[in-house]
Amino acid sequence: MGCLQSSEKEEKPALTDLNTEAPKKVDPRLPFESYRQLFNLKNSWKSVARKLESAAKDNLKRFLKEYPQHKAIHRDLKKFDDDEKMYASDAFEMAAMSVYNTFDMAMDKIDGNVDESIAAFQRAGRMHSKVKDFNVEFFKDMEESFIEAAREILQDRFNDATEKNFRLLYQFACQEMIVGYNKAVGGGNAPNRV
Repeated sequence: MGCLQSSEKEEKPALTDLNTEAPKKVDPRLPFESYRQLFNLKNSWKSVARKLESAAKDNLKRFLKEYPQHKAIHRDLKKFDDDEKMYASDAFEMAAMSVYNTFDMAMDKIDGNVDESIAAFQRAGRMHSKVKDFNVEFFKDMEESFIEAAREILQDRFNDATEKNFRLLYQFACQEMIVGYNKAVGGGNAPNRV
């Protein structure tokens, strides 16, 4: 009574592997070796994005201190003789934010739609093709200030792996901006890497 015969015992469902999803893959057009790198970069970028204006201004300020000759190709910045007035200007903020808005847009799509990330960087490259006296080598010049601005935002969370991921991102961006620039000036798809 009330007892199940051994043949009538309910079978327990087999324990299933809860992690049945295939590991996420990195789009082969991206420079990352593993999805973990991309995942960590995205998480680090979220911290930068929360302070986007500050990071953007810090980046451009460092960049122009390191490469003052680049100020001359910024039509809205070259009119400033006093750096402090320039840093406080709307023109400076707009120039700084245009760089970081491009990165932010690209980072927003980098995991799900790499085509849109590539398109964002290539648009930036095409835009630079209209700048008088611009050379694609100039894209590379901003790498160190970009890294230092990220280091400033992330503080103790900025380690060797984080630096590597940000460098990979920046180099990928440069490569795609150069493609966009070359397409705009009639040079086709050639990567013309810096």
